[in-house]
Amino acid sequence: MRHLVLAALVTLAPVTAHADCALTGLVPKVLSRPDVVLAPDGGLVVGAVSEDRGSLDPGDVAIQNQWRFAGTKQAIEPTITTLAPGLAVYRADLDALELQDDHGGSLAKATRGTAKRTRLAAPRLASLIYEAPLSRRSIQRVAVTLDGEAPSGAIALVLADAKGKPRSWGPVAGTVLYPYQHRDCLTLPNGTASSAKGDRVTLFWIDEHGRASARTRVQIIK
Repeated sequence: MRHLVLAALVTLAPVTAHADCALTGLVPKVLSRPDVVLAPDGGLVVGAVSEDRGSLDPGDVAIQNQWRFAGTKQAIEPTITTLAPGLAVYRADLDALELQDDHGGSLAKATRGTAKRTRLAAPRLASLIYEAPLSRRSIQRVAVTLDGEAPSGAIALVLADAKGKPRSWGPVAGTVLYPYQHRDCLTLPNGTASSAKGDRVTLFWIDEHGRASARTRVQIIK
């Protein structure tokens, strides 16, 4: 099986979904704002997001090796850099970027600016808690309450181990974020590592240019 639910992340064995739910898959989605003006070192961010009938193919869904940037004479192969499991940035040395799928369909457009942009500061946390709320379905997640609002331009929060290796990520929405979240029937990107109470971790932002912020000091999940 291409993607594994939480138990499979531990045992490396496929898991059958409960009879009363349909296992989701994953699809690649451009997370950068439409027509964003990118930093000189920026690119378009692509994430693997859950979808009811999404792909269960091998590999990281965020990395689409057949996608191209439109060129004046021929399509340009992007440089793809993995930011976290299921999260990647696509770059090319072009002033105007139009990312196209493997059928030539336009996915996103951006222009490259010349002004340098300061990278984001490390996330400011009010709390970092492991939750497993009682529910009809099994749920495990790491809840991050921010000290204030997420900075402008932040589109993903990455949870990494104490040495900085990314384990999982979540989208930026509100003041409580979930950089790790798993529940029954939910498919996680290949390579996602589970997190739990007592783990020593660091966190950092990914901005809409595909750049990582400074990291927090090592934190212990409560």
